[in-house]
Amino acid sequence: CKPLMFRLRMRDKNIKLTELQLTLLSTKGEHYKMKLCAYCKTPLGTTGHQKTDEHIIPNSLLKLYPEQDISFHNEKKYVDNRGMTISDVCSACNNGILSELDSYGKALIESTFFTPYEFNDYYLVFDISLNTPLFTRWLLKIAYNSIRCEKLSPTYIEKSIPYILGNTTEYPQNVSILLGLHINLNPVPEEFFAFTPLQIMHNPQFFINNPIAHKQRTPPQKVLINGAEQIICIRTGNAISLIILWKDSVSINTQKETLSILQEDFRFRLLEYSSDRYSVRSVSSPTNVMAANYGHFYSEQAVAEIIHSIKDSLQGRDIGLCKEEFSKLWTPEMNREGRAFVEASMFPSNSKKQKILEDTIRNRNK
Repeated sequence: CKPLMFRLRMRDKNIKLTELQLTLLSTKGEHYKMKLCAYCKTPLGTTGHQKTDEHIIPNSLLKLYPEQDISFHNEKKYVDNRGMTISDVCSACNNGILSELDSYGKALIESTFFTPYEFNDYYLVFDISLNTPLFTRWLLKIAYNSIRCEKLSPTYIEKSIPYILGNTTEYPQNVSILLGLHINLNPVPEEFFAFTPLQIMHNPQFFINNPIAHKQRTPPQKVLINGAEQIICIRTGNAISLIILWKDSVSINTQKETLSILQEDFRFRLLEYSSDRYSVRSVSSPTNVMAANYGHFYSEQAVAEIIHSIKDSLQGRDIGLCKEEFSKLWTPEMNREGRAFVEASMFPSNSKKQKILEDTIRNRNK
């Protein structure tokens, strides 16, 4: 939809403006471009449609993790629970339907994906119940906000706007959404590295093998998501959601083959509009915690090789038991000190983080 252009001549400058006229007053007779709401396409600034700031990662989720005040949006990091916002959403959408979606998403994460899983849960299948239409609309809203924030082409996801707003119940034909679980597979608590339960990553890579585990250092074998225009991974607590926006030219067979690989080799579960219960497994690798967050995925076989390598380094000891023992030694004070050093290095210009580090060092020297 092209932006609307309006002009008001000098002799009409005292005209009484109304919402229907959608006219901006200019004493110089200049042209003005009215910015439209990214969702309902109503001009921003008109009655009931004031411009507002919409959070990329929903504010309700930021508040759900007050102690973990760092969120990741693609390659950017945000601190102090502010997160990234975008100012192209009207008050009616932001405070109405989008707020309702955020309320559902927050309640779901808090009830279903908040409590950490144990190491051995990786080998189990969990029965997850959710409202698929609400959940997928919420995820697509987050993805749409993220794409605009990154100034990427919104062409493919804009087809989902009527579905996001609830104006249609027809699931977008060019969208596939898959779900998995996050589990820390390392022998130490996730906080030892960095606890980052809120992430949005664009175009993650998929590896069928683990070159690090092989003595010959075999080159990585990537799985290409053929026919995908954009792929967005969203971590919300222990939920890992993968959104694929397909090109118009992709065939149904190509989609099916790709989705089969993601489900069979990478353990994802495809969400279906008509279902509200799913058998879901972990899609994590130890490397998703110790490095790179969810900018990559390893196949089930590759994860098994990585776990085997970690067990070898522990002289065959059980990784889950090692994590339990380490957790007993890892005191809250040690956790606070570790966070102070790590976060001060991540945000050198953040006065709050630098002050926390200074206080930590001072207390240690007492």
